[in-house]
Parts: sequence; C-alpha cells; structure tokens
Amino acid sequence: MKRTILFALMMPSLFSASAQDYALTVGGITTEVTFYSPEIVRVVKFQAADPLGKSDPKVVVTMTPQAVTPTLREGNRADTLLTTGMKVVCNKQTGVLSFFRPDGKTLIRERAQASFTRRTAHTIDPYDVAQSFTLTGSEAIYGFGQVQDGNLNHRNKSYSHMVQNNTSVWIPFFHSVKGYGIYWDLYGPCDFSDNSSSGATFKTEAAHAVDYYVLVGDERQGDDVVRRLRELTGKATMVPLWTFGYFQSKERYQSAMETLGVMQKYRSLKVPIDCVVQDWQYWGDNNMWNAMEFLNPQFRTTYPQMI
Repeated sequence: MKRTILFALMMPSLFSASAQDYALTVGGITTEVTFYSPEIVRVVKFQAADPLGKSDPKVVVTMTPQAVTPTLREGNRADTLLTTGMKVVCNKQTGVLSFFRPDGKTLIRERAQASFTRRTAHTIDPYDVAQSFTLTGSEAIYGFGQVQDGNLNHRNKSYSHMVQNNTSVWIPFFHSVKGYGIYWDLYGPCDFSDNSSSGATFKTEAAHAVDYYVLVGDERQGDDVVRRLRELTGKATMVPLWTFGYFQSKERYQSAMETLGVMQKYRSLKVPIDCVVQDWQYWGDNNMWNAMEFLNPQFRTTYPQMI
C-alpha cells in the first residue's frame, strides 16, 4: 500500500493580554496577578520604571483568561485574593506572594522579592531575573522535561543552562506532590537550583520581567496538575499512526543505496517497518554541517529513488 507522509508547521497564537486582577508596587518593582481560571494564576513582576517591562512576546500560553472574579480582602500588611481553587496572599511591605488552597493549606511561598540584575554590556540592557520559592523539607517535585540524570525527584538539584540539546529537552515546569505546579514562562537561557540556603530558584538571562504561573490541582492525582498545564498551553496533537510502528536506526547509513537495501531486506523478510532514520552526513563533508540538502556524492544522484 502506498503511503503519503505530510509535514505541517504549527504556530501558536500570540498571547492576548488581559487586565490584571491585582497590582502592587513595592520598592520599584510592580507585581501583577491575573487569574486565568480559579485554579491557574499568572504572576508578572517588572521594574516599574522599565517601559518594556511587559512587552516580551508570548507564544507558548494559548489559553484565554476566563472570567474569574476573585474576592479581594484588603489588610494593613497583606491583601488576599480568593477563588474557589486557590488563595493568593500579597505582602504589601515586601511584595512577596504566598499561595494556598482555599481552606488555608500552604502550597508554596515566594522566598523573597524577585531580583533584577542589569546586563549593561548589551544594547537593550535587559536584566538577568530570578525568583526563589520556599518548599517544605520532604516535598518532592517532578518535571522539567527530558532530564537524563537518573532522578525523578528534583529536590536539592541544580540545572544550568536549560536549553534544548541533542539528548535533553527542557521544559521550565515542575509539579509537586502537594498538588500544584510552577510554569516559568521566560524564553532566555534558564537555570534552576534547589538548596536549603536559597530555596528553589529559577533564573533567566536577558529578560524584562519575571513571568510565571501557579497551577493548582488534586494532590492525590499528579495528572491533575499536568491537565492544568495542558489547559494553559494547549493539548498536544496526536502523532500519525505510522509513528507508533517500528523504527530502524543506527549511527548512520553511508549511501542512499545502503538505506534502500535495509528497507528492501525488511520487505523480503516480510518484517513490518514504518521508518528508517537517515542520520548525519547525508549533506557531505563536515564543513556543510547540518545543511538540509543531500550533497554527499553517495546520496546526491540517488536520493529521489530512496525517498
């Protein structure tokens, strides 16, 4: 049976801004709190004097904020925002936020106000930004994507330069056994560390603002928090049926005819196969590294037949 494979590129819609539910400026840093649902809240912190504080484009979050009307309880030292899904307490003297379940059970607290370190060597002079959180002693956290260090629990771990690599895929998100998650929505190179002296800290290079989400779910079901992340960033499209089949791969095949020979051998043995991976150097010498063309003489004239 003849098969046709289609390739498509998807571009998420740009983030559509909405009016914040609460704003507070302390020590020159403005904090804005916006509820996307009763269980999902966005926190943005920026230098009040920075005209670009909220201008960073956003393409990952696709969720449109729901019509949530939190109850605001004003106090002398702190203000409280309450929904059916969570409670956010804003310290009016320090700007530090704390997050609770509606019944008052602690989820997570900011350890201190966000930090902004100006990068004066750069034209636009953005900041290195960081936000630390306080976790409980026995609390386990999971996530961060494809981290190949043998650990599921990322407490007391440090990860530098969390950018996509050949064998690692980073997602700046963790979820806790306490039934909440933190999604760090900044696009610069990111570090994460957790230790007893400084807490759990996200740090990003070259940003204008701290921007993160707290997602609250059922602490008895870990997928409940992940479901909140799917609500926030969109559901993943199911991959085509053929991708569930057998893949054949090795270090590389050195010619188009070798690759075809592998396929023909499978067919002659009547062994089902759906994909043969043609790894590197089909482009030729290493001075053509990653060229998206079949420039290698062993492929150049025969690749149409191979395809």
